[in-house]
Amino acid sequence: MRGMFRAALVLPVVMVLLLSGCGDNQVKVDNAYVSATDRAVQAFETEFQHLQTNLTSGSTPAEDRKTLATLRASVDRVVADLKQIKPPAKIAALHPQLIREVQAYRTVIQQAEQGLTSDDPRRIIAARARFPAMLAAVATKITTTINAINQQLQ
Repeated sequence: MRGMFRAALVLPVVMVLLLSGCGDNQVKVDNAYVSATDRAVQAFETEFQHLQTNLTSGSTPAEDRKTLATLRASVDRVVADLKQIKPPAKIAALHPQLIREVQAYRTVIQQAEQGLTSDDPRRIIAARARFPAMLAAVATKITTTINAINQQLQ
């Protein structure tokens, strides 16, 4: 009887250890995802913020177009980086949403480029004026998705 009692105690302990091991592994997977995503997004944000400072009322449309082309390349890089990251199953639907939202910066950049290629100074001024608000709208969506991802990972 003593052997059975001991086996009955050991089995639940082993099950708890196995489950906690799975939990630890899932935490590692989640943390790896968060680290990889943070690295990609933070590198992008740093470059993006720096480049935006080049878009001023004193810069020429040609300088602005060059800056926008660099911004577009930065968006393409972070999208490629994000596509390489395998999300945990519990956020499998949110990760592609994050990628789509980051890609939306491309649309904002293209619209600004169209305004800056105009011969009409009013269109150029309007494109410069709209750009920050359009960027902010995309950033808000990205922040909302990142918050949803963080919520799911807790």
